[in-house]
Amino acid sequence: MKSLNLYVVVRPTEVSILGITEHRLRIRGCCELLIRGYNSSYIPCEFLVSETGLSILGLKNLKKLKVELSFLVFKENSDTLLKDLIAMCANCSGGMKIQPIKLQVQGDPVFLKRRIIPYGLREAVHKTLNDLCAKGIIEPIQSSSWGTPIVTPLKSDGKTPRICGDYRLTLNSHLLKETCTTVEAVDILNRLHGSKVFSKVDLKDAYLQIPLYHSSSTLTTINTPFGLFKYNFLPFGLSCSPAIFQEVMNKVVSDFEGVEVYQDDLIGHGF
Repeated sequence: MKSLNLYVVVRPTEVSILGITEHRLRIRGCCELLIRGYNSSYIPCEFLVSETGLSILGLKNLKKLKVELSFLVFKENSDTLLKDLIAMCANCSGGMKIQPIKLQVQGDPVFLKRRIIPYGLREAVHKTLNDLCAKGIIEPIQSSSWGTPIVTPLKSDGKTPRICGDYRLTLNSHLLKETCTTVEAVDILNRLHGSKVFSKVDLKDAYLQIPLYHSSSTLTTINTPFGLFKYNFLPFGLSCSPAIFQEVMNKVVSDFEGVEVYQDDLIGHGF
């Protein structure tokens, strides 16, 4: 600044400025200079003198010089973006794009007869089975050495039955135990410490997103009044499902910072 005016006086200032990356700029002080305008008149303008770069002329002084500023502002509509993402994901199917899971069993196969379903639920159960077939989650088969009866608890709407194999009586006692890295709530809370923004994603039909290896699929056969069906995806009710699912999810999010996972809950967090 003094190279332009040897007699300029730099005064202390309490003004502080943050850069575009929110780092604080080092300001030596301020000074006043006469700037010649378009009509050749001189206008007093105050500059902030930087310690490391060019001096800064504020917005008020730019207005004195009748400098016209044009700002290009782009405002994203978060509601529209969210709706677009929901629409893109609404028809997604086929589960996770991972290697199919193999179930390890020991012992002889167990086949149990089907259970009687209350008459008032038969139509709803039949419809649910058809829906699962249409989505490729299950498929009908002619015969199987494994057969598990189903239970049909109602979902939260009180009308739609949930199809669950009662694997306690068949497959669970023959499955080799799966181990995975355990996730403790206190560990997740420690990693959340200091974050200011949080988002939770609940995975729909969590286990049913994990594909099963073909030879393992027949092990999960359910015996219903409408025939035999095998699962193409990891079913609810298996004793190994929670461990398998947690291990898969640990791998899925391992390369992402600010993402924690516990079973079918994903927590995104940041500053």
